[in-house]
Amino acid sequence: MSNQFGAFTFFHRYLGYRIFLLAFASLLVGLGIAMFIPILAFVAGGEAGESSALFDNLDFILTGFDFLGIELELISVLLAMLIVFLIKGFFQFVLNFLKVLYQQYFVAKLRIESIEGLSDYGYQYFVSADAGEIQNTLSGEVGRVVQGYRTYNALLQNLILVLSYATMAFLANAQFSLLVMIGGGLSNLFFQMFYKRTKNLSAALLKQSHAYHGLILQKVEYFKYLKSTGLIWQYSGKIKKKIRQVENSIRRMGFLSGLLEGAKEPLSMIVVVFAIVVELEFFGGVFSTILVSLLLFYRALGALTQVQAGYNNYLSFSGSLIGVQDFLRGLREHREDSGTKVVEQISTLELEKISFAYPDKAPILENINLRIPGQQTLAIVGESGSGKTTLLNLISGLLQPSSGQLKINGFNSTELDIPAFQRRIGYISQDPVIFDDSLFNNVTFWADKTPANLARFHEALRKAHLYDFLHSLDQGEETRLGHNGVSLSGGQKQRISIARELYKEVDLLLMDEATSALDSETESVIQNNIDGLKGKLSIIIIAHRLSTIKNVDQVVLMEGGRIKSVGSYQDLLQDSEDFKRMVSYQKL
Repeated sequence: MSNQFGAFTFFHRYLGYRIFLLAFASLLVGLGIAMFIPILAFVAGGEAGESSALFDNLDFILTGFDFLGIELELISVLLAMLIVFLIKGFFQFVLNFLKVLYQQYFVAKLRIESIEGLSDYGYQYFVSADAGEIQNTLSGEVGRVVQGYRTYNALLQNLILVLSYATMAFLANAQFSLLVMIGGGLSNLFFQMFYKRTKNLSAALLKQSHAYHGLILQKVEYFKYLKSTGLIWQYSGKIKKKIRQVENSIRRMGFLSGLLEGAKEPLSMIVVVFAIVVELEFFGGVFSTILVSLLLFYRALGALTQVQAGYNNYLSFSGSLIGVQDFLRGLREHREDSGTKVVEQISTLELEKISFAYPDKAPILENINLRIPGQQTLAIVGESGSGKTTLLNLISGLLQPSSGQLKINGFNSTELDIPAFQRRIGYISQDPVIFDDSLFNNVTFWADKTPANLARFHEALRKAHLYDFLHSLDQGEETRLGHNGVSLSGGQKQRISIARELYKEVDLLLMDEATSALDSETESVIQNNIDGLKGKLSIIIIAHRLSTIKNVDQVVLMEGGRIKSVGSYQDLLQDSEDFKRMVSYQKL
């Protein structure tokens, strides 16, 4: 019950009053024939004592007919029943429409919360997250939760019918009804052994689906390597093995579902026959009241078996429901903290005694003190693993310091609206980001094609040395670049990534080995264009080639997560043996 209340709470969180409205509409639709079974039995005849006994507890139905002025004759009762069923047909239409309407409302709300939650997800938690789980949850598992909602909704509707029919049957013949209820309870023990097995299979299916989507993501991401090395078929074999595991779990759940579906009516008849024999042989029951109660209870048992089979069907989606709830809870618990102060323009950056470590990991940065005045160019150099990229991630607001303070324009970063601050930043990473869309949309990030935006687009291409590339494309700026720029060279991808940041109007440009994949001539052209931005915005560069940072204002030399030296290129060349050695190695 606690599990089902948890599921009800989850659905109610998204649907609110709508879930009760559906239940009420189901009640109106389901009780059409129930009210007329006793009346039809009454007007069909029978001994006076039997007719009187029939309405000992159902006299409210007779009162209702008297109030409406309907005589208890077969024709009038049948006519009233016809009218009720016409009204029922209207409510059935309303119910079906509401089901579709509320289902779409539910899925849209769930997907929007998932996407917004992922947008707020802290980067330091994202780096250790399972990409397959994220992909599978946002696509496949959300779809399965919607299927789970449909089965859960049907489960509630059938449960309401069970309670309604059982109540009327109990009023018609309490003793017989108790016998049927006892038999129904015993039959439920038969179903219980299937429920646990189905729930376990659903949980296993969730894990298998996460793993499958993770493998698919990696096959797409590393397609070139797998294809060129001949390993793609071996990797495909790994995926096919996972597919067979998924299919096996689904097949086993289907077997259980089919078995329960086939067993529901035979079990119902066993219960009914048992109750009739006991009532007539041992308790001297009146057959007319048994018949009315039986008709009501047969409908109740039909709904009950639908509840039992539907519950097992719902359990097949319960793993997805639990997985999505855990996923959303994780997004909420690890959401990025953000203040409210909006930075209109980034001027100065200060790092005061900053240290950083991922949870339960050794420190990556320790006691970083650095001041970056506005409109200056800063280069960060050091051996691999010295903490350069992590420092850049802290400056960009991707990570929050474990201790110490990052100040922007004199304000602690914890006070700032981080998304608004990040919109003032251009970030060119060593792994270029190319969207599966046109060149224009990749550079402008889906801006409208106004004359002003087109002019900025062409200027960004010129600065990124992409004009020849543009004219080589059959469809020009509307050429689709493919998944992660699959048909592009590394240098072309980096130049497109650079053009995107040059297109933006930013105050701070971060470059993490942004020109490492370029040939010397192209790098020189782009470097000259970036040098032309000096004094117009702040630039922080993680340098791959030290020859490209000769003109920066400051060079920061890092070692082992600490700042070892700070000064101009020439100062460090004179005063730092480590920097001098790095420069000499690159001249060899």
